Amino acid sequence: MTVSLVSSLSYNFNVTTTTEGTGDDYDVEDDVDIPSWVHGVGGVGMSVLILLAVVGNVLVIISYFRDKQLQTVHNLYILNLAIADLFLGAISMIFYADFTLRSWNWVFGRVFCKIWCVNDYSMCLMSVLLILLLSLDRVILLRNGAEYIAKETKKVAMVKISIAWVIVFGIYGPCVVFWDIAKGYSVIEDGNCDAEFFDDMHFSAISTVCELVIPCITLCVLNILVFLAIRKRLKIFDKGNKAKVVPINEHKELKTEISNISTEVEKSFQESSQAKQKIPGSAKDIKQTHAKHTSDRKDIKAAKFLAVLVAAFLLTWAPYTIANFVSSQCDDCINTHLYEFFTWLLWAKSSINPFLYASQSKRFKDNFYMLLPFLKFCTKKE
Repeated sequence: MTVSLVSSLSYNFNVTTTTEGTGDDYDVEDDVDIPSWVHGVGGVGMSVLILLAVVGNVLVIISYFRDKQLQTVHNLYILNLAIADLFLGAISMIFYADFTLRSWNWVFGRVFCKIWCVNDYSMCLMSVLLILLLSLDRVILLRNGAEYIAKETKKVAMVKISIAWVIVFGIYGPCVVFWDIAKGYSVIEDGNCDAEFFDDMHFSAISTVCELVIPCITLCVLNILVFLAIRKRLKIFDKGNKAKVVPINEHKELKTEISNISTEVEKSFQESSQAKQKIPGSAKDIKQTHAKHTSDRKDIKAAKFLAVLVAAFLLTWAPYTIANFVSSQCDDCINTHLYEFFTWLLWAKSSINPFLYASQSKRFKDNFYMLLPFLKFCTKKE
């Protein structure tokens, strides 16, 4: 999310300085030379991540608008998460890659540097808030059941999402733009790019708590509530239907039986206006059982997907946030190359997310195949 440690410690790579000691001159090499092949491999790796982030999230956005069945409340949060990830891929990752490949030399000016920082910090925080909203949405669905559709409308979701966008830009916009103006001086050297507050211990501590500690605890609680709600529903259903529950692996037989019963009922209906009273109770039970199993499978699948999304977020977000906090307290405590890796690991989430959606949603997958037919040859179809 920032370039503070890398820009302040690494821009002198391959530069030899002369320092005066006790009357004698001696050479001190600031750091080890980086082989050219390392730059090449790094450039290819960054290019792949950028391509996946941009193309993948564009596919998610187009799929949402072209497929009405994807335009649900849940996917509205996914859409905004894809938009945030797209901005990270198209702006943050591209210009940082250029900055890195130029041996940590920023050539786009101070004004654009502030725009870049506002985008980077804001989109990263927006990702956190959207994953929180996604988790909350699943809890509300499982707790309210049928009332969810009436309460959690697209308008309600849009209000929550709009508030989240206002929060992220309301926090980082003024902080990035006006920090140096308020202090009366800048701590960013020429050729570097970062927010002015990168080395402020208090700001770093607060941001770490607000962007990692609190979200981490909240996400864990929300996901536990999701699984507890699913478990409770399954127990209630099993307890009340011990004599009627049919194993999931017999669904094909169920479908056949339901079809046969439906045919009989249809014939009976044509013969008598009292056909509704002739519907076998077992047919209703089978239909209800089958529908219940289908609903439960969807809930469990959605809960697993949410858990994977949250796990991916924590694994990619936590290392960077912790390293950034440590570096604000101690400049030499984090290895430069490790910090660089954590930075790209953070952004890698934007490249991974679209394929997580596709792996868990057949609708997204089908739309991806339709928009980019060659993907069928790159993946194993079910």
